[in-house]
Amino acid sequence: MMPRTLAIVWLLTALMPLPTEGQGSAGTPFDLTFTVSSSWSGGFGGSFAVTNNTQGAVSGWSLEFDFTSQITSIWNAQVSHQAGTRFTIVPAAWAAAIPPGGSQTFGINGSLPSGAVTDPTNCTLNGQPCAVNGVASGSSGGSGGSNCASTPPLAIPTATSSTTPGGQRIIGYYTAWSVYGRDYHVMDIPADRLTHINYAFANISAAGDIVLGDPYADIDRFYPGDSWAAGALRGNFHQLQILKAQHPHLKTLISVGGWTWSGRFSDVALTAASRAQFAASCVQFMTQYEFDGVDIDWEYPVSGGLASNTTRPQDKQNYTLLMAELRAQLDVQGALDGRHYLLTMAAPAGPATFANVELSLIHPYMDWINLMSYDFHGSWSPITNFNSPLFASSTDPTADPVVATSSNMNSAVQSYLSAGVPADKLCPGTAFYGRAWKGVPNVNNGLYQPHTGIPPGTWEPGLFDYSDLLDNYLTPATRHWHNEAKTPWYYDPATQIMVSFDDPQSLTEKTNYIQQHGLGGVMFWELSCDTDQHVLTNTLFNELGSSRVWIQAATSGGGAGDLFLRIGGAPSSADYILLALSATPAPGGIGTGPVVGLVPDALFSNTVALPPTPQNLLHFPVGADPYSTGALQVPPCTLASLAGQTWEMCAVAWKAGTGIVSVSEVVQLAW
Repeated sequence: MMPRTLAIVWLLTALMPLPTEGQGSAGTPFDLTFTVSSSWSGGFGGSFAVTNNTQGAVSGWSLEFDFTSQITSIWNAQVSHQAGTRFTIVPAAWAAAIPPGGSQTFGINGSLPSGAVTDPTNCTLNGQPCAVNGVASGSSGGSGGSNCASTPPLAIPTATSSTTPGGQRIIGYYTAWSVYGRDYHVMDIPADRLTHINYAFANISAAGDIVLGDPYADIDRFYPGDSWAAGALRGNFHQLQILKAQHPHLKTLISVGGWTWSGRFSDVALTAASRAQFAASCVQFMTQYEFDGVDIDWEYPVSGGLASNTTRPQDKQNYTLLMAELRAQLDVQGALDGRHYLLTMAAPAGPATFANVELSLIHPYMDWINLMSYDFHGSWSPITNFNSPLFASSTDPTADPVVATSSNMNSAVQSYLSAGVPADKLCPGTAFYGRAWKGVPNVNNGLYQPHTGIPPGTWEPGLFDYSDLLDNYLTPATRHWHNEAKTPWYYDPATQIMVSFDDPQSLTEKTNYIQQHGLGGVMFWELSCDTDQHVLTNTLFNELGSSRVWIQAATSGGGAGDLFLRIGGAPSSADYILLALSATPAPGGIGTGPVVGLVPDALFSNTVALPPTPQNLLHFPVGADPYSTGALQVPPCTLASLAGQTWEMCAVAWKAGTGIVSVSEVVQLAW
C-alpha cells in the first residue's frame, strides 16, 4: 500500500461518522472497547473504554462482564467484586460521570490464560447491555479486540523496537526509600526529560536469587486507582508501569545491590550453577514486574566495599562470567518476547576499584556502563575537596599523587576508553547532592582545608540534596567556582561548613565534555535530590536531550489492521519531523538498515519524498504536531489489507540547511 493511500485511510478513519445517538455500533446503549496494548511472558497490559451512546449522562456506573483472563492490577477504576470469571468494575471518583456521547477509560494488567487473550463477553453497564468491540452482549468475543466482519480475525500484530533510541541517554536513579520522608513519588518524576530510570534497589537472598528490596514500597503501597484485589500489583513498580504507558519512550531497569546490598555478589558469581540461578531469577523478576532490563551495582568485586561483604580474589574474573550469563539469558528471553532486554552496570571510577574489573572483556556483554564519577572525596578525606569534579586541579595538595590526579570524571573516562570500552557505551555519573565537612577554617574559602568531621545533612550526615542547598544555604557570597576542576563549592565562614556539589554550570561543563568525546549519555544519583522545578534534570535535558525524537508504533489490540501510532519528543533544534517507513525488514536485525536504520524501498522513497504540511501524519513542521493531543489509533480492520506484511519505521527530526538532527529508535510492526 502506498503511503499516500495510507495517509488517506487514516484521514478517512478520523472522519468516519459516529454512531447515531442512542445506539452504539451494535445497537446497544453502551459500548465497551477492549484493547491489548502490550504482552509479555505470562502477562499483558490493556485498556477499556466505556462509551455512553444514550442522550442522558451516566453517573456512578457499574460495569460487569465475563473475562477469562485474570486482572492483576487496575487503574482509574477498581474491581469491586469477582466471582469466577465474572468481574464487576466501578470507576474512580474522577471517572464516575460519562456525558452523552462521551467515554471513560481504565487500564489493567493481567495474567495470560492458556492461549490468546480474548474479549470480555456478556457485558452490562448499570444492568443494561453493552457491546464489546462491536459485538452485542451474549455473542462470542474476539481475540484481544479483534472482530473483523469481512476478514478472519488475525493474531494481534506485535511491535518490536531496536536496541537504542536516538540521542544520548539521560539515566536517573529512583530510590525505593524516596516514598518515605522525602515524599517523592514515581508520579513526580519528570519522565519527559529522561530516557531511562534505574530503580534502586533489589536485594540478593541467601539462596542466591534476586528479591524485593522493600516489598511495601516496591509492590504494596496503595496509590489512587490501585486495586486491593488479591495478587494486584501496587507500589512503585505499578506506578512505573503507568509512567511508561504515559511516556512510551521511557525504559526502566531494576538495579541490584548497591553499597548496602553487595555482600552476596561474590557468592552468586562464584560458579556456573550459581551464576545461572541468579541470572534466571533476574530475568523472571524483570519480566514479572515489566522492567526493560537489569542494572548490576556490585560495590565492589575483590575489595573496596563494606567490610561485611564476602569477597574473593577471583571476583574480577567471575564478574565477567556473571555478566556473560546474564546477557545470554536476557537474550534468550528477548528472543521469546521479540525484543531486546538491557544489561548495564554501575561501575567504579577510582583506579583501585576499577582495577578489579576486566573492562576490556566485560563491556561486550553490556548495553552501556554507568560510571560512578562522584564520591571522589568525603568524610574519609583528611582535607576538604571536590565530590565530583570534571578535571583535576593543579593546586590539589593531596599527598597521594594518584588520588590527586585521578579523582575526577575525565580521568575515569579516559581510563575506561584506554581499556577499550567504546565511547558510546560510557555514561558518566553526576551527583544531585553535595558532600559536606564541618569545622573548616576560613582559609582559601574552605577548600583543601582540614576539618573536624561532617555536619548533619538533609537526610543523613554529610550529604545535602541540591534542593536543600539552593533553598537554605547558597548565596552569591557563599558559592565559589573552581575554573580548572569546573565545579562549584559552598563555604560559610560563620558556620565553618564547606560543601562540594554540582549545579547547572558544572553540569553544562560535563554535558559539553560528553558531547565532545562522543560518550553515550549521562547518569545521575538521584531524582529526589533535585528541586521541584527539576533544575538539574532540565539542565541535562536541555544540553543532551532537547533534540531527541521518539516513536511508539504498535497494535492497540484490535487485530487485523489495528494500529497505534505516536511520535513525540522536544526537537527544539529541528524544523520538521518525518515518519520514514520501509516494507523491507533489515536482514541484520531491527534498526540495522543502511539509511536511518531502515532498508530503502518503494515505500521508503515515497514517504521521504512527501512535503511537510501542518498536521500531516507522515511529515509535519515542528509546532504543528498532529500527535500533540495523543496517539493515533486506527480501528480494527481498517488496514486489514496489510495482513502478512512486516514494516519497519522511525521518526526523523531534521533542520533545513543542516540535515538530520535526531533519529528515533526503529520500530517493527508484524501484521
